[in-house]
Amino acid sequence: MRPVSHVIVLTGILIACSDTPTNPPALPLSISEIRAQRKDRDLLFSAYVVNHQDTTAVVSVDYGYRGFNVIVREPGITRYNVWRTADKSGVSIEPGASISIPPRDSIEMTARWTAVAEPGFYEVSAEFLTERGDILGRTDRARTFEILPP
Repeated sequence: MRPVSHVIVLTGILIACSDTPTNPPALPLSISEIRAQRKDRDLLFSAYVVNHQDTTAVVSVDYGYRGFNVIVREPGITRYNVWRTADKSGVSIEPGASISIPPRDSIEMTARWTAVAEPGFYEVSAEFLTERGDILGRTDRARTFEILPP
């Protein structure tokens, strides 16, 4: 009788272990901490997009739901999405264009927030999205900037 009770206990342990959640897979891209710089009446937000894969990442860039997307919020409220102008190394990227990020390498991306007139404190984060809106990479946390008047 004793061996049977051990089998039942062991089976219960195996079932309990199989129900434990697994960690989600890591995102293929990550985005470094965002930097902000005022240029006349505009603000430029830039960050490095890092490819963690062993293959080249080819991603589309657009003004909407794909590419490098900077999100500017008043604390707790989404205020602006800044994707109007994304560029790589100072060269504007046309909507619908593709960029390549070599394996285990990074590129600097910039988004321009035009005609910023409202001073205040804002939380800024960034993400890189696919055409369907899936997240390829994001910043670890939002960063708070004080935006001064022009």
